[in-house]
Amino acid sequence: MKKISLNFGALKDTIYKLSCKEIVSESNNNSTKTPGKENSLTKFIKKLKQEPLLKVQYMIFENLTKGHFENERLAERYINENLSLAEKLDWNKLLEANKILRKEILDEHFVQGSAEFGELYESIHNLIESRSNLGYSDINKSHESYEDILSHLQREVTEKSRTEEEAYDMPKFLSWRYVNEHAVSNFNKRYRHLSESDKKIFKILVSSDEVKIKYAEDLKNESISLVDKAIMQEGEDFLENFKSKLESIEDINSENVDEIIINCSELNENLVKK
Repeated sequence: MKKISLNFGALKDTIYKLSCKEIVSESNNNSTKTPGKENSLTKFIKKLKQEPLLKVQYMIFENLTKGHFENERLAERYINENLSLAEKLDWNKLLEANKILRKEILDEHFVQGSAEFGELYESIHNLIESRSNLGYSDINKSHESYEDILSHLQREVTEKSRTEEEAYDMPKFLSWRYVNEHAVSNFNKRYRHLSESDKKIFKILVSSDEVKIKYAEDLKNESISLVDKAIMQEGEDFLENFKSKLESIEDINSENVDEIIINCSELNENLVKK
C-alpha cells in the first residue's frame, strides 16, 4: 500500500502547483471560468479561513520556513514560540484535517513538497507531532528535526543568496510560484509579513493560558457587540446564528481558547470591514 502524505507543507506546495496547471489550462483553452467551479488555490484559502487547525499549521510552517536568525538563542526561542502553538492541538484531529484537505482538493494527485523545502517540511511535521501527540516517543527523531530546523533558521544569507531568493520568489511568467504570488498576494502578505493585528494575535497565542483566556473573554464580548451593531444597522438576520454561538460559549479553557481566539478575531475583522 502506497504511503499517503499528510504533511501540510507538501500538501500546500502540491496545491500551488495544481492551481498553476489549472490556470494555464484555462488560459490555453481560451475558456471562461465555469460558474460554481473554484480553482484549487481558492478552495485552499477558504479551508484555511474556515479550519483553525489548518490556519495554525500554515502559520507554523510559514514562520519556520521563512524565518532567519544569526543568533542561536533567538532561533531556539523562535522555534519554541512557534511550537507552543501546537501544544494544545490534537495530533489525530490535525491529521484528519489534513486528510480532508487532501481528499477535497487533491484527490488522487501525487503529493510532494518542493525540492528546496521538502526535508524541512518533514522536520516541521515531526516536531509538531512531538508536541501534539501524547503517544509520541521517538525522542531521537524529534531531536534531529529540531536541529534541522535550527540549522535552517541560522542559514547563511549573503547578499548573493538574498538576491537569488528574491529571484526564486519571482521567477519567469507562468511558473507555479509566479502564479501563486500573484493569485494570492494579499493572503500571503498577511501571513508572511504579519500585520500589526496579526502580530498581536500571534503573541497572544504563544502566551500563558491565563493571558489567552482573559483575552478570549474580551474578544468574545467584542464579537457580540459588533454582531449586535451589524444586526441593528443592516438588519442581517443570519448574524443571529453567530450571536447565539458566541453566547453559548460559557467555559473558555486551555483546550478551546486558541480556537476561540482565532475564530473571534477573524469574525471581528470581517465585521469591522463591512
